[in-house]
Amino acid sequence: MAEYAWLHLTTGPPAVHLRLLELARRHGLRVAVDPAQEIHYRWSASAFRTLVAGAEILFGNRSEIARALELLGLREPEELTAIVPLVVRTDGPRGAVAFARGSTVRVRARRAARVRSLVGAGDAFRGGFYAGWFEGAPLAGCLEAGTRAAARWIGGTPSRGGPMEMHAFGPLLP
Repeated sequence: MAEYAWLHLTTGPPAVHLRLLELARRHGLRVAVDPAQEIHYRWSASAFRTLVAGAEILFGNRSEIARALELLGLREPEELTAIVPLVVRTDGPRGAVAFARGSTVRVRARRAARVRSLVGAGDAFRGGFYAGWFEGAPLAGCLEAGTRAAARWIGGTPSRGGPMEMHAFGPLLP
C-alpha cells in the first residue's frame, strides 16, 4: 500500500473500509471517500463519522450528501468541512459544487448531445475530477473536468467514451 499516494473508498462493508482507512493513514496515504448509495442503508452515524474524519475528500450526489448531513447531525454542506476538508457534490443537470474550508466553488453541468445512459455518470465525473486534481488544476478546473467526463459518458457510444449497451454483446450472449 505504501507505494500509492491516494486511496479511494467507495461501496462495501463499513468495517472493511474503516480497516482500509486505518491502514492507509498508517502508510501515509491520502484518502477520499464515496460511500455512494450505500450511505442510505449500510453506514451508522458513528462509523460514517470515523470514515469522513479520516478522509480529505467526500464525494456524493445531492441525496448522498443530504444523508451525510443527517447522519452527522448537520444542516448545511459547508458544515461538513469541519470534519472533512473538501466535499464534492454532483447536482445532475445543475452541475457540481465543491465545499472547501472557507470557500464554495460551483460549475455548470456540461450538456450531452443526447442521453444514452446516466448509469456510471458519477464514476465518470470522479475520473475527470481526479484527472484535474492529480494534474494540480484549481478546484474549479477539477469540477469542470468532472462535468466534461460525465457529459461525455452520458452521451457517448461504446467506442467513443460512453456506456456499453447490452446489445453490443449480442454475439457473445446465449
